[in-house]
Amino acid sequence: MLLFKSSYKRKIYIAFQAKKIMQKAKKIGEIPGFGEVYESVALLDEQVLASSDANINASIPTTPEEIAHIRMSRISYKGARTNILPLAMKGGEIILYKPSQCMSQSMAFNAKLAHQKREYPTMNKEVYEFAQSIAKSQTGINPEDRTAISIREGNLELKAEMDVTRFLLGKQNKKYFDRFSQGTLMFYSLPGEFKDRTTYNYLWFDGDEENSDFVCNYWGLNAEDVAFGIKKFTPSNPIQSKDSFNFTVNKLEAALFP
Repeated sequence: MLLFKSSYKRKIYIAFQAKKIMQKAKKIGEIPGFGEVYESVALLDEQVLASSDANINASIPTTPEEIAHIRMSRISYKGARTNILPLAMKGGEIILYKPSQCMSQSMAFNAKLAHQKREYPTMNKEVYEFAQSIAKSQTGINPEDRTAISIREGNLELKAEMDVTRFLLGKQNKKYFDRFSQGTLMFYSLPGEFKDRTTYNYLWFDGDEENSDFVCNYWGLNAEDVAFGIKKFTPSNPIQSKDSFNFTVNKLEAALFP
């Protein structure tokens, strides 16, 4: 990436980046009574930038529950990145956290660099410990309403009634299992590599009409791939589609050159 020292050239470069990101996100449909569906094919840090600066008021990547809603509405069956953050430490449980703090642009960028070396990104161990404490404190809450959940290390066969499945798919859980599974979905875990560092990654939701696995151990953030966002309808703003990805140079400059 070429960075310009001159302020004038720098703004030209930033404006070019805005145009590039805008071209990578498009409206692909609507869910009646719920919202507009957008698809972004880009690097993760570019998708996060689109999420924070677009006028759609939607997280990109979005939740597995909303991806399930997209598929149930027959808009797209593509596999996609989600905003769930898997956390692991060697010998410990896997923590799934939402909304993902990995989805800040700086952390997405760090994850992308790690994937270029076929490694998983890491953070201080306190991040895992913090998320673990949240998961423990929310044990008595309905899984659909939790911010974090812990599951045993290793791959799992998920069934509709399991807490982790309800955490991931929310209100779409039962309907999604009835339509897109043979009774189970696979969950592929993230390996904890260190006892003194938090290993983190992103959760991928496989997508076609016969395969809906959840995968925590993919690399690939150093390449362009699919993520969705939903701009939810509100009484004061039932639809806004044409200006969804308008960025300002000042906001992009702050994000690209902190």
